[in-house]
Amino acid sequence: MGIFRAGDPARNRGKSTAWHVVRAIALVGVINFILFVAGSFYLGGDALNGYQRDGHYFLGMHSNGPFTEVSRSVFLYSEWHGLLLIGNFAIVLVASQLFRKKLSQSK
Repeated sequence: MGIFRAGDPARNRGKSTAWHVVRAIALVGVINFILFVAGSFYLGGDALNGYQRDGHYFLGMHSNGPFTEVSRSVFLYSEWHGLLLIGNFAIVLVASQLFRKKLSQSK
């Protein structure tokens, strides 16, 4: 019995399309977060906590280190993935609030 289980048609009866959209957005957000964390551990940090200096690129686990030197392309990937994660988090919050507002208006 989980939040993403869709096997029982009676359980999904009466659920609006908005509910399914919010649920899909949340699922994408969770998957994106897991991939970001796994990638950060694999690469030795992320660009949001890293820095670039004199043509060298460093990923960091925290802003005070340790830092791992990587190529520019890996640094850019990590930077974009981190920014997309923040954007995805914001979209999940907005979508869930809109759904809650719609749900409270329909009662």
